[in-house]
Amino acid sequence: MITDKDAAVNLLMGAFDLNPFIEEEDVKIASSLKQYFLDNPYLDYERIYDCYLSLDIVDRPLMNESTFGKISAQYNCSTNRIYNNIEGNEKSFEDYRDNLEHELVHVTGYLECSFLNEGMTTLITSEYMNDFSLGDVSYYDQVLITKCFCEIIGSDKMLEAYSTNQMDIIKTELLKLNSDANSYEELITLLNDYHKAFSDGNSDYVFSSRSKFVQALLPYLANIPIENQARIGEYFQLLNTFDYDAIPKLAYYNHNGLAEENLKSK
Repeated sequence: MITDKDAAVNLLMGAFDLNPFIEEEDVKIASSLKQYFLDNPYLDYERIYDCYLSLDIVDRPLMNESTFGKISAQYNCSTNRIYNNIEGNEKSFEDYRDNLEHELVHVTGYLECSFLNEGMTTLITSEYMNDFSLGDVSYYDQVLITKCFCEIIGSDKMLEAYSTNQMDIIKTELLKLNSDANSYEELITLLNDYHKAFSDGNSDYVFSSRSKFVQALLPYLANIPIENQARIGEYFQLLNTFDYDAIPKLAYYNHNGLAEENLKSK
């Protein structure tokens, strides 16, 4: 087991240099992960090292598109491949970089709830990866709802749950605020319906699922600080505006206490 963090991080970054499937430009893009590795105390270094050592990046034609955006890239943990989905004959470097940054973060953590999984991945990518922008319409709702969860149970617990692949951490924290286990199961079911609505590209289904989920979330807000409630209220309002620039780009999920600092300019 690797116990020295600096040594572990250097080993992880070295995995990219040793990987025969990774191009030099990809290694440069991945270098922004180093600070995330240093900040996050919950990562499974051995697992991530093995993944990065054999990770493959494969180009393929764009396959899926919905009303709410295109699936521009995808990480498949079963094959340990990042699929770079190309529309037409090419993809701009900026789009390729943003897609790869997002998928490289996916390798480091996972939540069984796909909605929160994409939200956490996007938030972490936004903070740590160079020039990544939150301005991807695909995950607007996911970002805002995940920020709500960070306000409700704490950013550190969300980071721990994501990094250790344990939804039970989120469940335990929510049950402290509302002990009704059936309410928790209903909340997650509604969140999964919310995700399915996006996957299906059904705008009416999205709006209906969003409304039902927000109502189910309200009982968990009674016992959290007023300032957290106020921020969640702002996020609820933003759900109806679709304005990425209005989302407060604060690092609520960062372990090293950067929650009071604005993210670097994008």
